[in-house]
Amino acid sequence: MYLETDGTVIFTELDGFRGRGRAHPQMRQLSRSREDRSNSFSMGEDLRSHWWQPKEGVVRRLRRAISRRVCLETNHDMSRTIIIAGSARGGTTWLARILEDLLHYRLIFEPFLPGLVEEYAFELKKYLRPGDADPAFRSFVERVLKGDIRNAWVDQSNRSLIARGRIVKEVRGNFCLKWIRENFPSVPIVYILRHPCAVVHSRERMGRLPAVEVQSILSQELMLKDHLEPYLNAFENAHTSLAQFAFVWCAEQLVALRTMNMADWVVTTYEDLLQNADGEIQKIMKYVFPDGYAETKTKIKAPTSIISESTRTDSAILTNRNPLDSWKTDLNQRQIEEIMEMLRRFRLDTIYDESSLPHHDSIRRILKHECSL
Repeated sequence: MYLETDGTVIFTELDGFRGRGRAHPQMRQLSRSREDRSNSFSMGEDLRSHWWQPKEGVVRRLRRAISRRVCLETNHDMSRTIIIAGSARGGTTWLARILEDLLHYRLIFEPFLPGLVEEYAFELKKYLRPGDADPAFRSFVERVLKGDIRNAWVDQSNRSLIARGRIVKEVRGNFCLKWIRENFPSVPIVYILRHPCAVVHSRERMGRLPAVEVQSILSQELMLKDHLEPYLNAFENAHTSLAQFAFVWCAEQLVALRTMNMADWVVTTYEDLLQNADGEIQKIMKYVFPDGYAETKTKIKAPTSIISESTRTDSAILTNRNPLDSWKTDLNQRQIEEIMEMLRRFRLDTIYDESSLPHHDSIRRILKHECSL
């Protein structure tokens, strides 16, 4: 998939489907000349790796290819929808895969993407205050939660032929999670955190550019006024893509953690899922199904055996490295310090620092609003 200079999105065989679409104006700004197409901006998860599934047999690949186009949903009640939110490259796809393996729900992939989801005619990374009235956006979100949005993009990762619910995997909704919670109180929200050094390094390694996301953040005046104005000087000093990606990560966590209450969601971390998948998934299932659910006693597969299509061939998991701290060898000390300095500006270094694991006490205090961000 690549972006033409006129704003046309071109899909190739590597994307699993061919065709053309129109890019959102914010994305067109990143289009480059045809001669420089090899370095042009790519949107969403890396679709090329979608076709490389080392642990997936022929029958399963065929089933997945069919289910991307045909999925019978037996229940359109929004309470049978789970939202998985977090930052890009933060483990959302992996967590969605684990839950899909347990629940056999339809997986709806990143519907909040202008240009590739025709019905999404809103800002990239849209911000809303909890009490804001936005009928058009509410109608769109309701359609997503009921499973009424279908196209090649949102269904690219689905593997369920018959689904009794939905998993909506979204990395661009962190700025309106509280609004979604208040407008759709029956829909459980699962949030996943991952060490920012791992996230930022993964995003940069994929050749992504932070400019379009930064512009989306800085252009939303209400969000700046409500949350981000004190941190704009931190962005002004962010001269590298690493620092700018760190700014995006910090802004996403700050707004989400400030606005959501303890009872609004369940929060896990990539690191905890790696170390204690059974415990974390049971915690999530108890939140999603408070009255009990028979499949909560289903044996959880080893987390590293579930490989998402966004997993790169040079990832720590596939190269037999420790995914908890591979970023420590991939980044040099100056780069690590650059990312950590951004966290200190946002006071998010209480959650993650130069160690590999999150600080759970700090996360709990923040979730309970016992300390301010």
